[in-house]
Amino acid sequence: MSHYKHLTIEERETIFLMNHRGYSLHLIANTIDRSPATISRELRRNTTNKRYSPSRAQSKYQLRKRKCGRKRLIDNPKVFETIRELFCEDQWSPEQISNRLKIENHKVQLSSNTIYRAVYSGKLDGHFKLGSKAAIRHLRHHGKSRHTKDYQKKRGKIRITNRIYDRPSEADNRIQRGH
Repeated sequence: MSHYKHLTIEERETIFLMNHRGYSLHLIANTIDRSPATISRELRRNTTNKRYSPSRAQSKYQLRKRKCGRKRLIDNPKVFETIRELFCEDQWSPEQISNRLKIENHKVQLSSNTIYRAVYSGKLDGHFKLGSKAAIRHLRHHGKSRHTKDYQKKRGKIRITNRIYDRPSEADNRIQRGH
C-alpha cells in the first residue's frame, strides 16, 4: 500500500508563501512534512514565467487527474458502432469480433472480455427490441447462469443411500448368493 498523498491547496499556499520569501526547499519540505523532491517537482511543474500560483497549480493538478488513467476503448463512438454492428446485427460472438479486429489490423483491438463486459453492463441492450438484458440473450450460451467455484454438478450422478456399515451380517459372511 502506498503512503503517497497528493498536495492539498493549503500545502500549495504554504509552498507559495515560503518560496516567495526565499526559504530553501528543505525548510519548506520540513514545514509541511514532505520530501524536498516533492517541493522541487511541484515548483518545476507549475511555475510559469518565474511565478508559482497555488490556485493555478491546483487547477492544473485537477485537470491532469481527470485526464490520467486508461481510456475505455468501448466508449469511442466508432469502435462502439463497429462492435454494435457485428454483435447485434451480424450476430457474431465476442470471440469472433475480437479475433476479426486482430486479423484485419484494426486501429483499436479489443479483447473478448472487454466485449463481454459491455454486454453484461447493458451498453448494447438499447439496440435490441426485446428490452433489458436482451444482449445477454443474444450470446451463444443464451444467458445460461455461470457457476461459482464451489458449485458441484448433481445431474447424472447416482446417489448412494445405503452405507457399508448398514448392510446385513449375511452379506459380511457371504452366506447368501449375490452378496
